[in-house]
Amino acid sequence: EYNQDSKFIVYAGRISQDKGVEELLKAWIDSGIQDLSLKVVGEGPLLEELSYKYKYPNIDFMGPQPHESTLEIIKKSRGVVTATKMYEGQPRLLCEASINGVPSLFPDFGGMGEFFPDDYILKFNQFDYADLVEKLKIFQNNTLLIQNTESLNIYINQVLSKTVLKKSFETLL
Repeated sequence: EYNQDSKFIVYAGRISQDKGVEELLKAWIDSGIQDLSLKVVGEGPLLEELSYKYKYPNIDFMGPQPHESTLEIIKKSRGVVTATKMYEGQPRLLCEASINGVPSLFPDFGGMGEFFPDDYILKFNQFDYADLVEKLKIFQNNTLLIQNTESLNIYINQVLSKTVLKKSFETLL
């Protein structure tokens, strides 16, 4: 079950420029959030540099983790976040969070928005890091998070359920 009382959010993925990790870290700092921490899970060419540059009490660089451990971290989180600069058709982090009932904050471009309801509040305008800062602050509002998670679960069951997908495939055949 979703734990809106968790004290952390998660970025899990490659630590590289194209994933927007440094922009995410700057936005996290600019948000002024003190009662939550950001866990950064993964490896990549910027891991050492960013972990040295962004030594803050509420930023935890966890390095690479086994997939099972990463999933447990995601399940226990208040939410996940990505600031990717890439066009991703089916982002793994967002899919793994959604299947576990965990809200996701992401840039609204490419195909990512198709996995979420139109009125989903935890998406920001691509490359608008001031918008990202404001959306990060939503993670401090338990009521909004619960409402958003319930809305997401309903949407997933309506659009991506086995029954709906099976009918779609049958129609194609």
